[in-house]
Amino acid sequence: MMIHDLDEQYWILVEGPAPGDAEFTAHWLQSALRADRLLQNEFSAHPDFRPTIERIEIAAYISFAISALAFIAMWLEDRSTFKLNLPDTELAEIFVTMVDVGFFTLTGDRYQMTIPKSLRIRTIKKSLLMLAATEDRECYLHPEWLVTTLTNKAASGWEHRLKTIGSMQRVADRNALLE
Repeated sequence: MMIHDLDEQYWILVEGPAPGDAEFTAHWLQSALRADRLLQNEFSAHPDFRPTIERIEIAAYISFAISALAFIAMWLEDRSTFKLNLPDTELAEIFVTMVDVGFFTLTGDRYQMTIPKSLRIRTIKKSLLMLAATEDRECYLHPEWLVTTLTNKAASGWEHRLKTIGSMQRVADRNALLE
């Protein structure tokens, strides 16, 4: 498969809550900080775990809080959605892990920013180990194998549709999807 094909094939569309939802943002960031504390405690308590995910940390430093801030910035920039091109973002690996942990929830073909219902180190570890297991012979990780992706055209189409329905209706639809 050519690089151009990868750029068109592995897109993620993420929908956020209502623009300016400060309460959601505060809870989301608090959850990210808690996930970081859990992971750092695990590294301290079980130093043999970190080497098993060494390849992930070479690709990108694992930080839920820093990544959460980046995702919030993308959401606020557009005020409703953002797209990720997995082969072209440094956030691909942490996005996949954050999906497993509950920071993003799949609804149909797109993801919703969500506050994790419970944060458990075993879930974080399992996700990181699954991601590490995607490493191929050329030492590339394949986070796209672990999530639902869209083509760029499909993601852009969803993005356009969501923008045309208005913020209040979009948030109501989002809430209905998450129930």
